[in-house]
Amino acid sequence: MTQISPKSRLTTTLLAVFLGVFGAHRLYLEKTKTALRMLILSMAGFSILGTVLSVRAYSIDQRYFAIDLGVVLASASIILIVVGIWAFVDFIVIVSGKMTDKDGKSIKKW
Repeated sequence: MTQISPKSRLTTTLLAVFLGVFGAHRLYLEKTKTALRMLILSMAGFSILGTVLSVRAYSIDQRYFAIDLGVVLASASIILIVVGIWAFVDFIVIVSGKMTDKDGKSIKKW
């Protein structure tokens, strides 16, 4: 028989919905390594995206930066899409009751 974690599935679900791309739900479940990976990837993606958009907005000659910034923008988008998919899959796993905490205990209690 599997052990049930004292962590709340509702809390985990809400964290996954609203802060999932930052790994907040994994941090709540004390899965620190994967939470930090999600956080670092998200912050990198948003930082790159913000930098590219600000450079594009304030550059005098946008044609000069068009190719390089396009590649960087695509990279940032790919990073954010990957983290978004990861968070969405985690959400589905949480709602289905298959998510576990750091000790391998199932998150079942709503």
